[in-house]
Amino acid sequence: MNFIRKIFIMILAFSVITSLSLTLTGCPSAPSTKSVEVISETTEEELTGKTTEEGVTEEEVEETTKEEITRLTEPPIAKLILPKITAVVEYDVRHSVTLVNNGPGIATRILLHVSLIRDIEPYQKVVSMEIIPQGFETITDEYDNVYAKFEFANVASGEKLNIEIYYKVAVNALDFNISKCDCSLPTIFIDPELNIESDTEQIISLANELAKSKVTACEKVKAFYNYVGDNISYTSNPGDINEGALLTLEDRSGDCTDFTDSLIALCRAAGIPARFIEGVTCCTNGHYIAHENKHNRLEVYIPCVGWVPMDPTWGRFQANRETYFAGTTADYIIVGQGRNRDILKGYYYFHYNYWWGVESTTVSNQEEWEIVKVEE
Repeated sequence: MNFIRKIFIMILAFSVITSLSLTLTGCPSAPSTKSVEVISETTEEELTGKTTEEGVTEEEVEETTKEEITRLTEPPIAKLILPKITAVVEYDVRHSVTLVNNGPGIATRILLHVSLIRDIEPYQKVVSMEIIPQGFETITDEYDNVYAKFEFANVASGEKLNIEIYYKVAVNALDFNISKCDCSLPTIFIDPELNIESDTEQIISLANELAKSKVTACEKVKAFYNYVGDNISYTSNPGDINEGALLTLEDRSGDCTDFTDSLIALCRAAGIPARFIEGVTCCTNGHYIAHENKHNRLEVYIPCVGWVPMDPTWGRFQANRETYFAGTTADYIIVGQGRNRDILKGYYYFHYNYWWGVESTTVSNQEEWEIVKVEE
């Protein structure tokens, strides 16, 4: 009996869950600049918060159900000032995610979530969407992001799984009038979070210093926006690891994610709602290079207007400064909203977990975007 029990424990010890959190965002310093892709792995302890002698069980990493989500909403504010649509451009978009079981074992289960482009007023409208293969489940998170959830069982060594998503998306260029700025602000998206350390003494002090001669929320946001653009230099972080707002404002260098985190943190420190946006930019034209078309920016809640786009990375150049403050060009497609999304384990665009049995295995990925302007 002791021998059989030992064998049973050894088998359980080989039953492991592995989580790969993909992909870290890259962002061009301007619409045509390339940055480098690095894949990061999340450990079992980070994913589940606990392990056992027999390994981590599948049940410990089940996603939060829709009923358990506390949705982030805002109070209705009547008579918001709508933006002016200055141009509309349509794009054909293809998002491809390929998973490969590199062996030697069988992947007993693979769970994949892919963030889906969706209608977001007033920015964009999805004219059409096709997802291959069928058999996926559509789920929504606390930010109203939508995902295609795929589950695969007993994927053999050497087997490939390919997900293709085809869109036609109409994107608006927008100009927001923020001359009226005396309405009240909602109390959402003003709390600190991972990489947005708006409650630290350094960031609060800086926000107070920049805002001390400013009267309205609009004036304060403009001061924060100009400070980030004037004082942070664009660099590609080693390993594509984002520093967060506090370190970025200290070092005064970072990529688009760091620019975005810094401006969000300054706004939140002043009690002004701000939230994170991830997306892709035009165009690939058949020559996609990993991460060249990925880019992060933010929205700030402006009194009397509502959520307004800001891009301190592209706006750091004086020639672009006004274009990307309370406005956007028609070359940016939003893929998701929210800085640290549970379903993606804090990463971007897609995420997958995989499990194996007695014989261990590794599952790698390849991602590709194709974004082409539809000719009139």
